[in-house]
Amino acid sequence: MISSLRIPLATRVAICLLALMGASLASAQQVLQLGRTEFPSPLSDVVERVVSEALSRRGLSAQFNKMPLLRSINMSNEGALDGDLLRIADAAKNFQNLVAVPTPVAMIHVAIYGNDPALVNLPRKELAKHKVGLTRGTLALVKHSEGMSVTDTQTLGTTFDMLKNKRFDIAMMIYVDAELEIAKHNLTGIARRPSYWASEPAHLFLNKKHKDLIPTINSALLEMQKEGLIGKYYAEGMRKIGVKDLAPASQ
Repeated sequence: MISSLRIPLATRVAICLLALMGASLASAQQVLQLGRTEFPSPLSDVVERVVSEALSRRGLSAQFNKMPLLRSINMSNEGALDGDLLRIADAAKNFQNLVAVPTPVAMIHVAIYGNDPALVNLPRKELAKHKVGLTRGTLALVKHSEGMSVTDTQTLGTTFDMLKNKRFDIAMMIYVDAELEIAKHNLTGIARRPSYWASEPAHLFLNKKHKDLIPTINSALLEMQKEGLIGKYYAEGMRKIGVKDLAPASQ
């Protein structure tokens, strides 16, 4: 039997080193399949940069798969994808196979748009009585439109088209993504509430089959947070598209 053979010490050391190198190589070659939104999203671009940096610090990498938001989170929950790039913490309530990496990868800012400046500047309680349109599958928008009369839309473009055609009174959108859409298509006649409707942290989510990777990835994100890199990448992304922050959400 192999166990009874006398293997020289040098050979045994070499075998151990090869085993360790093999394990390290396997870890280094692990590529996570992550879902992200299919439509142009400066915020997702920033978070993709943040997550890529964090993974590379730990010998990991990711392929980012663009698809509809609901498909992304459902495939991540089912294990067909390894995770979802950018979700609020509440996602774990409805998708129980997903686990958030604790350190936020960005702040999500929600903004209100309309055809009438007077309307978007109404007090929150009054504005909340109006019909609102929002992109289907964006959990932050679903959360912050709770109790309102909601019409789902498919894309940012259809949201603005339906707003213009008065299919609803106001549109609730992710701020930086909406601003890019406005600039990209030179949209005019759109009023924006001067303060955010809501803001909250967003996280990278992994399927629970990868829960052992979460402390590893989180430690890299913590490093980046302490170095100011997460905030730096966000600021650089906003400068690139010429977007400035709004005032904090008012009550």
